[in-house]
Amino acid sequence: MKPLELQKAIKRKEISPLYFLYGEESFLLEKTIAGLKENLIDPNLFHFSLSVFNGRESTAQDIVSSAKTHPLSGGYR
Repeated sequence: MKPLELQKAIKRKEISPLYFLYGEESFLLEKTIAGLKENLIDPNLFHFSLSVFNGRESTAQDIVSSAKTHPLSGGYR
């Protein structure tokens, strides 16, 4: 899915359980990430509901473990 398509889907609340974002357009990546944060995460639970991984620093086990963790409150983690 292209970044602009994803941004439209986010606004329509058509959210997938997992996103893998990559590419050379850092502006579009940051804009998409900001849209996800804005539309999915309760500001009061921000630090409990968001996991961000850097491909160079994270292991697959770190990501899978986080993905298996249920959200503290709300429908998304």
